[in-house]
Amino acid sequence: MLTIGLSLAAVSALGLLVYQLQKAPEGYEDDAGFHFIKRAPGAKVVRSRKATGSLASLRSAKASR
Repeated sequence: MLTIGLSLAAVSALGLLVYQLQKAPEGYEDDAGFHFIKRAPGAKVVRSRKATGSLASLRSAKASR
């Protein structure tokens, strides 16, 4: 019974995680804050934006902190 209960709890937790990830807003974060990416009307897939920063700029930002 314990094994069945733990399995049910794990499946429920995984289902809740998937549900919450589907509800989460899609976007990106930079120095100015979080920016939402709008979906095209009727589209199920969000078009992603190209990253504007590079690895070198991320390293310099971490070094300046």
